[in-house]
Amino acid sequence: MSITEALVERAVLDLLQELGWRYEDPADIAPEGPDKRRTSNGEVILPGLLEEAARRINPHIPQETLLPALKQVQVTVLTGLIFMVCVLLFRRGIVGEFNASRLAARLGLGK
Repeated sequence: MSITEALVERAVLDLLQELGWRYEDPADIAPEGPDKRRTSNGEVILPGLLEEAARRINPHIPQETLLPALKQVQVTVLTGLIFMVCVLLFRRGIVGEFNASRLAARLGLGK
């Protein structure tokens, strides 16, 4: 069986849902969709939801402190999420044979 983007995407979505994440239909949360949670289709983390949660958890933190911190949190969360998904996919054997040097080169981490 060949590994396709659709196969990996489905496996990741299933895995995240098993871990308690909620899946939102991309068409619904798109900038032109009925829920409009994204400002662009490229957003992975929904900043509006992140800010709402941060304000609910930390009501005492002023906005001028909170907003720059949220930018850093988004980068950290996204990096951690990518790492977690990769580890879990490897552990479950979803990825199969893998050429790490090719991936590293593609990510600009190679020699």
